[in-house]
Amino acid sequence: MKTALTLLTLLALAASPTSAETWTETDDASDLPAGAQIPLGNGPLEQISGTMLSGGDADMYRIRIEEPGIFTATTRDMNSIDTQLWIFDEAGLGISFNDDDPGLRGLQSTVTGLFIPHAGDYYLAISTFDWDPNDGIHDLWEDQPYTGERPPDGPGAPGPVAGWNGFGFYNGSYTITLTGDFWLRGDWFYDLNGGHIKVGGIQNAFTGPPFLNRFHYNLSEDGPGTLPQPFGNDGSKQRVLS
Repeated sequence: MKTALTLLTLLALAASPTSAETWTETDDASDLPAGAQIPLGNGPLEQISGTMLSGGDADMYRIRIEEPGIFTATTRDMNSIDTQLWIFDEAGLGISFNDDDPGLRGLQSTVTGLFIPHAGDYYLAISTFDWDPNDGIHDLWEDQPYTGERPPDGPGAPGPVAGWNGFGFYNGSYTITLTGDFWLRGDWFYDLNGGHIKVGGIQNAFTGPPFLNRFHYNLSEDGPGTLPQPFGNDGSKQRVLS
């Protein structure tokens, strides 16, 4: 009975509506994967807001992209500074970049899932023109063309990113609007089974969205599905880390 209650509770919570949220940069986000900020909270992630402290600043965030085909990240309609957007994979290798969105006829940026090979964790970075990532020596992307989205094409391509250089000309606040399947990491759900989940014969109960891959969390018929400390497991609720 406890197992059934747990299963029904998880499915009900997964189906319940959740309000979208904005992640606001805390302190100064790192410009490299090792220190990238991970948005935390409850519900779907709709926007990321922060501040470019100087022209030589870049901010990097680790996000989960579930459906590359519908993913977009854009600074259009929300910013007055000349932005650049970048996507890197988990190893820090360059994936995609846009300086000026050709559809906007301005200085704002848009990246999509065009060059993202599969669902997974990626790093989304923002900088201002002309502050660019390098492999420690060489740029990962050429400066031009300014419009259009493209994979790494510079002498240091594809990386990994090891630093930033150039001549950044802008500072100020920014907002990145996200479209796609994004969830803030650290969502809570209640476990009525005292901290242990066993599915018993239906080990494939969560082989599809919203559980598969998003939470890095698989239920099996053989053992508990609990998460260890320090992730919040107190026997009555679990903290989900996507």
